[in-house]
Amino acid sequence: GPSTPTVLYVGEGAAWSSTAEDALAERLCARGGCRVAAIDVRGRGECAMGFPPRGRAYFAGRMTDEAYLTWFTLMLGRPLLGGQVHDVLRTLEYLRSRTDIRGPISLVGDGPHGVIALYAAALDQQVRGVALRQVTADYLSLAVAERYSQPFGIYAYGLLREFDLPDVAGAIGPRPVLLLDPASPEGRPADAEARRLYGSVPHVTVRTAPAGEDPAGTLAAWAAG
Repeated sequence: GPSTPTVLYVGEGAAWSSTAEDALAERLCARGGCRVAAIDVRGRGECAMGFPPRGRAYFAGRMTDEAYLTWFTLMLGRPLLGGQVHDVLRTLEYLRSRTDIRGPISLVGDGPHGVIALYAAALDQQVRGVALRQVTADYLSLAVAERYSQPFGIYAYGLLREFDLPDVAGAIGPRPVLLLDPASPEGRPADAEARRLYGSVPHVTVRTAPAGEDPAGTLAAWAAG
């Protein structure tokens, strides 16, 4: 019905994996009562890069690897990250064109690549808000860290000369932004650091999920307003 919250889910893996085996997108729908769209952005799932039949053997096991595709796009000066954000923006347009969807659409970014959802929310003023789960708190901490486990697919050249992720979140206001269990460069919990970075941004909420709590319930409650 018209009161059902609609969520566009941007996960870390292929869209099918977010709806199979009781995964998060499925739980948002089945347990959280949300209408959920899960998509494959370019380089992932059904939109992975295909291996040309007559290509060099070197590429056989690499062309479908999103990490290698990221390298290729960086060398071409057209970062994969930008194309993936573009895919999310076009999906939002499509969802609004459907007659069975009424009301605003929220974005949920799950995992390190959830930054895609943050960028899309900043660029599309019609998005109700964005919730990020286990997403890196900022780029600066990655740039100065001796070691990190975050995928380099979330980067593009020159970002820190212009902005960092707290600036992107600030541009979304006054629409709400939820940071659920933000991550450090090593992938560890970074709740305290996120509260320091985002403490001056009134529309950003940093939350730590209690042990044993299903994050789908927290995200669904947020999507319902």
